[in-house]
Amino acid sequence: MSNLGTRWEIDGIPAAFITRSAANGRYRVTFERSEASLEQIEQINWSAPALTNISGSAQELGLPAGYGFTLVDLCYQHTNRIFIAELQTAQQYLGDVTGYQEEIRQLNETIRQQAETVEQHSEQLSGMVSDMEQAYQEGVESNG
Repeated sequence: MSNLGTRWEIDGIPAAFITRSAANGRYRVTFERSEASLEQIEQINWSAPALTNISGSAQELGLPAGYGFTLVDLCYQHTNRIFIAELQTAQQYLGDVTGYQEEIRQLNETIRQQAETVEQHSEQLSGMVSDMEQAYQEGVESNG
Protein backbone atom coordinates (compact mmCIF):
# COMPACT_ATOMS: atom_id res chain seq x y z
CA MET A 1 0.00 0.00 0.00
CA SER A 2 1.29 3.43 -0.97
CA ASN A 3 2.04 5.95 1.78
CA LEU A 4 3.21 8.80 -0.47
CA GLY A 5 0.76 8.37 -3.33
CA THR A 6 1.42 8.01 -7.01
CA ARG A 7 1.86 11.28 -8.88
CA TRP A 8 3.80 10.07 -11.91
CA GLU A 9 4.31 7.06 -14.11
CA ILE A 10 7.68 6.73 -15.80
CA ASP A 11 7.63 4.05 -18.49
CA GLY A 12 4.60 2.65 -16.68
CA ILE A 13 6.37 2.48 -13.28
CA PRO A 14 4.57 4.44 -10.52
CA ALA A 15 6.58 7.22 -8.88
CA ALA A 16 5.70 9.37 -5.89
CA PHE A 17 7.74 12.56 -6.33
CA ILE A 18 10.09 14.25 -8.75
CA THR A 19 12.23 16.98 -7.25
CA ARG A 20 15.14 19.09 -8.43
CA SER A 21 18.51 18.38 -6.93
CA ALA A 22 20.84 21.13 -5.77
CA ALA A 23 23.17 20.43 -8.70
CA ASN A 24 22.28 21.93 -12.08
CA GLY A 25 20.46 19.53 -14.42
CA ARG A 26 19.89 16.92 -11.72
CA TYR A 27 16.57 15.50 -10.57
CA ARG A 28 15.50 12.99 -7.93
CA VAL A 29 12.66 10.58 -8.45
CA THR A 30 11.14 8.85 -5.41
CA PHE A 31 9.63 5.39 -5.82
CA GLU A 32 7.89 3.50 -3.03
CA ARG A 33 9.05 -0.08 -2.61
CA SER A 34 5.43 -1.23 -2.38
CA GLU A 35 4.79 0.24 -5.85
CA ALA A 36 8.05 -0.37 -7.75
CA SER A 37 10.86 -2.90 -7.53
CA LEU A 38 14.56 -2.28 -8.03
CA GLU A 39 14.47 -4.29 -11.25
CA GLN A 40 11.58 -2.21 -12.64
CA ILE A 41 13.38 1.05 -11.88
CA GLU A 42 16.59 -0.20 -13.48
CA GLN A 43 14.66 -1.16 -16.64
CA ILE A 44 13.28 2.35 -17.21
CA ASN A 45 14.57 3.80 -20.46
CA TRP A 46 16.08 6.93 -18.93
CA SER A 47 17.46 8.06 -22.29
CA ALA A 48 13.89 8.74 -23.46
CA PRO A 49 11.44 8.15 -20.58
CA ALA A 50 7.68 8.19 -21.14
CA LEU A 51 6.40 10.47 -18.38
CA THR A 52 2.71 10.61 -17.39
CA ASN A 53 1.30 12.98 -14.76
CA ILE A 54 -1.13 10.83 -12.75
CA SER A 55 -2.03 13.53 -10.19
CA GLY A 56 -3.49 15.80 -12.87
CA SER A 57 -1.95 18.83 -11.17
CA ALA A 58 -0.24 21.25 -13.52
CA GLN A 59 1.77 22.53 -10.54
CA GLU A 60 3.43 19.15 -10.02
CA LEU A 61 7.16 19.33 -10.84
CA GLY A 62 8.20 16.72 -13.36
CA LEU A 63 11.14 15.99 -15.58
CA PRO A 64 11.76 18.52 -18.35
CA ALA A 65 10.11 17.49 -21.61
CA GLY A 66 12.28 16.54 -24.54
CA TYR A 67 15.29 15.44 -22.49
CA GLY A 68 17.06 12.17 -22.00
CA PHE A 69 18.69 11.35 -18.68
CA THR A 70 21.50 9.35 -17.19
CA LEU A 71 20.81 7.40 -14.01
CA VAL A 72 23.58 8.70 -11.74
CA ASP A 73 22.61 6.95 -8.51
CA LEU A 74 19.92 4.66 -7.20
CA CYS A 75 19.67 4.18 -3.47
CA TYR A 76 17.26 2.55 -1.06
CA GLN A 77 16.17 4.02 2.26
CA HIS A 78 15.14 1.09 4.42
CA THR A 79 13.37 3.12 7.11
CA ASN A 80 11.16 4.94 4.61
CA ARG A 81 10.98 1.95 2.25
CA ILE A 82 11.69 4.13 -0.78
CA PHE A 83 14.05 4.11 -3.74
CA ILE A 84 15.55 7.41 -4.84
CA ALA A 85 16.84 7.62 -8.39
CA GLU A 86 19.14 10.54 -9.08
CA LEU A 87 19.16 11.63 -12.71
CA GLN A 88 21.36 13.94 -14.75
CA THR A 89 20.10 15.54 -17.95
CA ALA A 90 21.98 13.91 -20.80
CA GLN A 91 20.56 14.93 -24.15
CA GLN A 92 17.81 17.13 -25.48
CA TYR A 93 15.64 15.73 -28.24
CA LEU A 94 14.52 18.27 -30.80
CA GLY A 95 12.18 15.96 -32.61
CA ASP A 96 11.88 15.80 -36.39
CA VAL A 97 13.94 18.68 -37.82
CA THR A 98 13.74 17.74 -41.52
CA GLY A 99 11.38 20.67 -42.23
CA TYR A 100 13.86 23.07 -40.66
CA GLN A 101 16.73 21.52 -42.60
CA GLU A 102 14.85 22.10 -45.88
CA GLU A 103 14.08 25.67 -44.86
CA ILE A 104 17.77 26.26 -44.09
CA ARG A 105 18.73 24.79 -47.46
CA GLN A 106 16.29 27.13 -49.22
CA LEU A 107 17.53 30.14 -47.27
CA ASN A 108 21.15 29.29 -48.10
CA GLU A 109 20.19 29.05 -51.79
CA THR A 110 18.49 32.47 -51.58
CA ILE A 111 21.62 33.93 -49.96
CA ARG A 112 23.79 32.44 -52.73
CA GLN A 113 21.55 33.92 -55.44
CA GLN A 114 21.52 37.32 -53.74
CA ALA A 115 25.33 37.26 -53.46
CA GLU A 116 25.55 36.55 -57.21
CA THR A 117 23.17 39.44 -57.93
CA VAL A 118 25.19 41.79 -55.74
CA GLU A 119 28.38 40.71 -57.54
CA GLN A 120 26.77 41.36 -60.95
CA HIS A 121 25.54 44.79 -59.85
CA SER A 122 28.96 45.60 -58.46
CA GLU A 123 30.58 44.71 -61.79
CA GLN A 124 27.99 46.79 -63.68
CA LEU A 125 28.56 49.71 -61.33
CA SER A 126 32.32 49.50 -61.80
CA GLY A 127 31.80 49.51 -65.58
CA MET A 128 29.50 52.50 -65.35
CA VAL A 129 32.00 54.42 -63.21
CA SER A 130 34.74 53.66 -65.75
CA ASP A 131 32.47 54.81 -68.59
CA MET A 132 31.65 58.02 -66.70
CA GLU A 133 35.32 58.72 -65.98
CA GLN A 134 36.18 58.11 -69.65
CA ALA A 135 33.30 60.36 -70.81
CA TYR A 136 34.41 63.08 -68.39
CA GLN A 137 38.00 62.83 -69.63
CA GLU A 138 36.83 63.02 -73.30
CA GLY A 139 34.64 66.03 -72.46
CA VAL A 140 37.54 67.80 -70.72
CA GLU A 141 39.88 67.06 -73.63
CA SER A 142 37.39 68.16 -76.32
CA ASN A 143 36.38 71.38 -74.56
CA GLY A 144 39.88 72.10 -73.55
